[in-house]
Amino acid sequence: MKKSIFLFLTFTCFTLSASAQIDMDEEFMQGSTLVAMPGQILVYEVDFNGNVYDFIVHIKEVEDGISFDYEMTNEAGTKGSVNMSKEAVDNAIAQNNYFGGGEMNLDDQTTVWVSKKVFSDLVNEGVATISPDGGMSRVEIGDVWAGHNYEMYNAISDMTFDDISYVYAESPDGDVRYWIHLNESNSLILKMDLGWSITLKELRKE
Repeated sequence: MKKSIFLFLTFTCFTLSASAQIDMDEEFMQGSTLVAMPGQILVYEVDFNGNVYDFIVHIKEVEDGISFDYEMTNEAGTKGSVNMSKEAVDNAIAQNNYFGGGEMNLDDQTTVWVSKKVFSDLVNEGVATISPDGGMSRVEIGDVWAGHNYEMYNAISDMTFDDISYVYAESPDGDVRYWIHLNESNSLILKMDLGWSITLKELRKE
């Protein structure tokens, strides 16, 4: 049954794709999609070698690049801010997936989101090159398919949604796996597994 998600979650629909590429027109009207907005809070669960804690993202800007503050519930209580340039959001292949606190300005890397280029390559070509270690190495992710059964809790409406749409991709050896929000303008990482994992579990607002 479809559910109203007010201003923060709008419905865009998707069907499961059996091909290597994804037809976005065919995927319309089968699932739900998130709209990133300043004032939203994304709560991820991190499992780093059995050490489980929350990574909390406070979205500040999504129009001219992406900016957010973050905090962690790890033992160190790590806090900081990230500013991704428009160039990074549009074209970066490399990702920064490690946070040590303080301010971080990214001009050729993304984090929390994949770039529009990576998303476009996955959807249109069925494969993309990505560097999950900040540019030190590159890996091709493919075996692409689309689904609309990602589940997360929406604290804004106090409901759990189980039909959020995504594109799945993995490396040939399965060591690198991504579940990416299936929205061209908001290619948010819903889940990532690099041997350690991060999983979006809750949406809040300030």
